[in-house]
Amino acid sequence: FSGKIQEYITYDIKSELNPTICDDVKNLEAHRDVICQLDLVMADPPYDKSDFEKYGCKPFGKTQVIRDLGKIMKSGSFLVWLDTRIPMYRKDVWNLIGYIGVIVSTNHRIRCLCLYQRI
Repeated sequence: FSGKIQEYITYDIKSELNPTICDDVKNLEAHRDVICQLDLVMADPPYDKSDFEKYGCKPFGKTQVIRDLGKIMKSGSFLVWLDTRIPMYRKDVWNLIGYIGVIVSTNHRIRCLCLYQRI
């Protein structure tokens, strides 16, 4: 779900990436004690079926992940979500701060970086 980032808490299902937390994103609530302390969560999940196949992972409910993060993350913390679709979220849990279009180069999918703040 996160890939590999230096000097940060990372969460990924692939042990070969040496994430801080190696688990399926469906199990976020099991890591509440770590996630509830974070001020910022950055998510760049596989975008569609072909991406899940490319990265060798099973599809998961993105709406459920945002719902789970809303239960775990503290008020005032931020969620940055990069995807090809704007994810569904609850307006009584998340305040949408804004969108940024991400264009890598020609003939590539346009992605949207969504920035939310936990109410």
